[in-house]
Amino acid sequence: MYGKKNRGRRILSLLAGVLVIGLVLALGWWQARSRAVGQRTPVERLLVEFLSPSLRAGKVVHDATKINDPNDASGIDTLPPTVNSRLAELEEENRQLTQLLALRETLPRGALVSEVIGAGFTPGQGYLILGKGSHDGLEAGMMAVTADGVVGQLVSVTPTTAQVLPLNDSASGIGAITTRSRVTGVLKGYRGGQCQLEYIAVDADVKEGDDLVTSGLGQHFPRGYPLGKVTNVSKDPARSALTATVQPGVNVLKVGAVVVFR
Repeated sequence: MYGKKNRGRRILSLLAGVLVIGLVLALGWWQARSRAVGQRTPVERLLVEFLSPSLRAGKVVHDATKINDPNDASGIDTLPPTVNSRLAELEEENRQLTQLLALRETLPRGALVSEVIGAGFTPGQGYLILGKGSHDGLEAGMMAVTADGVVGQLVSVTPTTAQVLPLNDSASGIGAITTRSRVTGVLKGYRGGQCQLEYIAVDADVKEGDDLVTSGLGQHFPRGYPLGKVTNVSKDPARSALTATVQPGVNVLKVGAVVVFR
């Protein structure tokens, strides 16, 4: 009985050995045939299939490295238009934030940088919503500025947000002065995103191209912050005075963040 079991085991071992040898010979023939026709061998295809997830991940990392490498711009050209557009937006946001942080260092102590988280614009009125509020130290009456000039004034504040009335809103009024001839007036919101400098004496020396800054006359706006540039001067018959059309220095529609201070 014991001898029969041993013989059975030897026969099974022999059959297994023959099967293995047959598989090795078949695999060798398959590899040789694949190489002869210029294809990957079965073993190579198996390795590629097994490693392909890692290879794909490595390519993503490599492409990301190329995009972030300032000396190699070749990867950027292959990005989809939407990705390129978002990269351009991020670059502009980074530029604005860098400028605001530098500007804050020149402003009174306590000046805060705040992101614009919302906006609403209708004919004759508009507003910006900031992502900081009274919990951060903001109060109504504070001035919001960018590196390009005055954005407007805070008119409403909640614990976590604040509403800015832009300088080109019809409800806005800011004391202004020309830097060249020191002519003063009140800058008010006008149509088409522009402003008007009003209450100018009829014989005042105001010309197209004059720069305007805050005059400091008033309760909330300190003196000397850029407002815009005069684009046209006309006589107001009803008041026997001059009126100057002003292009604001800040495009309110493109403001992503501001510095707020008193």
